[in-house]
Amino acid sequence: MLAVFLVLILVPYGVLGVTNYLEARNLHTESALSSRRTLVQLSAAALRNRFDHVVDVGKSLATKIVFRQLISQGKWEEAVKLLQTVPDEFSFVDQVALFEPGGVLKALHPYAEGVIGKDFSYRDYYKGVSNNWQPYVSDVFTKAAEPRNNVVVAAIPIKTDNQQVLGLLVLTIEVDTFTQWTKDVDVGPGSFVYYVDKSGNAVGHTVYGDQNEVVSLASEEPVSKVLQGERGVKETYSRTDMENQVIAYEPVKNYGWGAMVQQPSTAAFAIRDARLHSLAIFYSLSTFFLIVLAYITYRFMKLLYLYRENEKVFLESIGDGLVAIDRNWKVTLWNKSASKLTGWSAAEAIGKPFQEIVRFIREKDGQPHSEFIVDAMKTGKVHSMENHTLLIRKDGTKISVGDSAAPVFNQSGKVSGVIIVFRDVSKEVELERSRDEFFSIASHELRTPLTAIRGDSSMMLQYYGEQLKDPALKEMVEDIHAGSVRLIELVSDFLDSSRLEQGRIKFKLSEFDLVPVIKSVLGDVESIAKQKQLDLKLQPTENLPNVVADPDRLKQIIFNLVGNALKFTEHGSVTLELRPETDSVTLTVTDTGSGIPADKQPLLFQKFQQAGRTTMTGDVTQGSGLGLYISRMLAEGMGCSLMLEHSVEGTGSTFALTLPLAGHRPLPIDPATSQSKPVGLG
Repeated sequence: MLAVFLVLILVPYGVLGVTNYLEARNLHTESALSSRRTLVQLSAAALRNRFDHVVDVGKSLATKIVFRQLISQGKWEEAVKLLQTVPDEFSFVDQVALFEPGGVLKALHPYAEGVIGKDFSYRDYYKGVSNNWQPYVSDVFTKAAEPRNNVVVAAIPIKTDNQQVLGLLVLTIEVDTFTQWTKDVDVGPGSFVYYVDKSGNAVGHTVYGDQNEVVSLASEEPVSKVLQGERGVKETYSRTDMENQVIAYEPVKNYGWGAMVQQPSTAAFAIRDARLHSLAIFYSLSTFFLIVLAYITYRFMKLLYLYRENEKVFLESIGDGLVAIDRNWKVTLWNKSASKLTGWSAAEAIGKPFQEIVRFIREKDGQPHSEFIVDAMKTGKVHSMENHTLLIRKDGTKISVGDSAAPVFNQSGKVSGVIIVFRDVSKEVELERSRDEFFSIASHELRTPLTAIRGDSSMMLQYYGEQLKDPALKEMVEDIHAGSVRLIELVSDFLDSSRLEQGRIKFKLSEFDLVPVIKSVLGDVESIAKQKQLDLKLQPTENLPNVVADPDRLKQIIFNLVGNALKFTEHGSVTLELRPETDSVTLTVTDTGSGIPADKQPLLFQKFQQAGRTTMTGDVTQGSGLGLYISRMLAEGMGCSLMLEHSVEGTGSTFALTLPLAGHRPLPIDPATSQSKPVGLG
């Protein structure tokens, strides 16, 4: 397994390394060869300029009037005397010779024995110049006179004004001069320049530069190519130097010669090889570290795999259904219990939109229920399902479920998903339904005698109070009256809760002005505020449109919210404020009371929950724990929403009731149509 893992990592990296190495080698090789091309072009241009200069000197001498007159008169010796200063004036000229048109040597300076009067028409330079009687630079050859050095000559025809050939002027250049010329071209360390004539003879070569021997290199490929007019750079093995050489070659224009720049391959590619060596070291070291990293990664992945296997076993062992979704509501985790409860397998669920697989609905109206998931995403806190939530299974059957949704945070602390936990609570629901039926029956049976007790005790206090002279007796009657009132409120809460859950409460929706309803509630509780010395106020509002709701039920909700605010506030204020929006208006009730502990806030709107609230003095308040539960159900039944906007323990709380404006159809809370629609976490 480790070997396969290493191969999967190292093979692509190896291919990349080889590719980069070859690309770098080609790039640096081309750079080195390009510099050789430039140098040989400069060398060829330099030799052409020198040949042009030699020819120009010869033309200048051959066209002098006095010189031509002496030649035409056959006064060769006198004519050559006119040129005796040429070797001194032009250092590259070793000897000056004059020939008659047929090729016989007539005069020579400096003078040499045994050559005057000889016929040299067989020489290359005579054949070259007599071909079209134009200046001609010869191949290298060995002089006939002593010392028998190797030379190159420039032959220039001597003509009259009407182009009649009078003779031939020959300027001799020793090959040592070419050697000096090659040194004038800087081609870098280890490199040297030499030239080859039209026959491939070497001139100025570091090895073949001997004065007494003419060496032909015509069989060498670079030389044969340059003699054919080609140019280029070639790496070839030199039998003389016993090593590879880089030879650049370039024709010398107009003269048929070739310029050659030669350098040992080790020197020519020194920079390339050094950089390739560095690149090879880099890839060797990086490969070593990659192997180490791959091994560490493999070990880590193996441990991670074992951890995930253990985690999978743990998750599969959980009896509750457990589903994880990402920020786009795609299912990312699905345990065995989730399959058992929903009927969907993990393969069918993972990667699919959550709403297509898991469908939670409210039992009372069959509407989708996903607010607890949305709230977990938005707030980053755990939120529980509403009571009486149903799960629609794959086969269409329904079961009662319950539990919660918890946010998942990424490394930056932002919510990246949600984990939904749910379980079958059918038995608990059945027990609760039995209990509710008992409470409903008991409430109906209790309501009549309690109403009688409250009425009788109220009459006794109102009409017979003066006759109750015994303080203890009067206190007992007051306790009877207060207890009956509290019991009637409790019975009413039980009855409202039962009716709401069974869908037996009908709402009478209408359009009306919200402010009078609020003021009516404030009038009912004003005495409580005065008794506790609390500032009870409604922020002024102008030009507020009518809302759509059931006025009586709305008043019940507002009364509950304001009553709770007064109950849990010992000093300070209770403030009501209206916030108009595009298609709704939000009524907020803000108190400066005891606040709600953060860990209790998710339980706030559940049945029989008081979220652990106490008064500012620390006294635990009495109540059924149904007020907010009933208020939210009433709000949702009218197409409104009720939520805790914020609460800080010891500072106070703000509840928000949102109602639709007139002209906008009130709808129940639905993830597909309301502000509680599931959204991304961005």
